[in-house]
Amino acid sequence: MEQDLPPIRISWPWQLILASLTFGVIFGRISASDFSLHFLFAYYIYPIIFLGYFVVTLWSGWHLLSRFWCERWVAAAPLLLNLITFFLFFVFPGTATGQRLQFEYYKEKRLEVVRMIEQGQLQPDARGDVLLPEKYRYLTAGDEVMLGNAEDGIEVLFHSALYLRDGYTGLLYRVGDGPPPSHDFGGRIIAPRPVAPHWWDIDVSDEYDD
Repeated sequence: MEQDLPPIRISWPWQLILASLTFGVIFGRISASDFSLHFLFAYYIYPIIFLGYFVVTLWSGWHLLSRFWCERWVAAAPLLLNLITFFLFFVFPGTATGQRLQFEYYKEKRLEVVRMIEQGQLQPDARGDVLLPEKYRYLTAGDEVMLGNAEDGIEVLFHSALYLRDGYTGLLYRVGDGPPPSHDFGGRIIAPRPVAPHWWDIDVSDEYDD
């Protein structure tokens, strides 16, 4: 006679720990797969994910306050995991150290893209956009890089954020000496910031000066 197996039950706080780890994996996957977010994901799906993460974080805090005296550090584990996730994927990447590490990590792969463009292996479309091969698309938001119009050498813009209200940001590689021209890439370049020789962090505004 067959016997029904008892249902698998995951008790507190392990449910919160599992949920916290899940959100950590999700944010890590987002960070590893794309330098920024596509329009549909950024405006519709990502807010839902972040709302879920926020609710789990609040729930973890409440669980810690209500269960610490009987579960001790096990009760603190969910909140600790959520705080680690917040630091790794929201705070640290925006610091100077995080940005520098990110730049160095992707630098050689971006230079490979630049060399392929210089050698004619990648061709721009009529707008000056270059669609990257699939294995290089994580280097730029939107899967494309943009070529500039400088006369002193090649310029390649790797997008770091698209779909801003009045422009976009990016990491610019340029062969020429000195900062990029004030008007390029379909807009006005605002306060270019040097990152390394030939590399600039730029903001491009859609609004031209009169």
